[in-house]
Amino acid sequence: MPTAMTKEKYAEILIGSAGQRFGEEKAQSLNPAIQEIAKSLASISAYEIALEEEPAFFLLRRTH
Repeated sequence: MPTAMTKEKYAEILIGSAGQRFGEEKAQSLNPAIQEIAKSLASISAYEIALEEEPAFFLLRRTH
């Protein structure tokens, strides 16, 4: 199973993308938000679904 990406790796990618899109100065001002997003992404990617367990989105049924 692939290993989850780290918060630092997510932050690196997000800061690089922000730098390309908004410029380095603005990217640095966004650093607190980027760090929070990176932390959230890392915690989500670390969560493993058991192979015998269906992801919840497969279990939803339409009621209409």
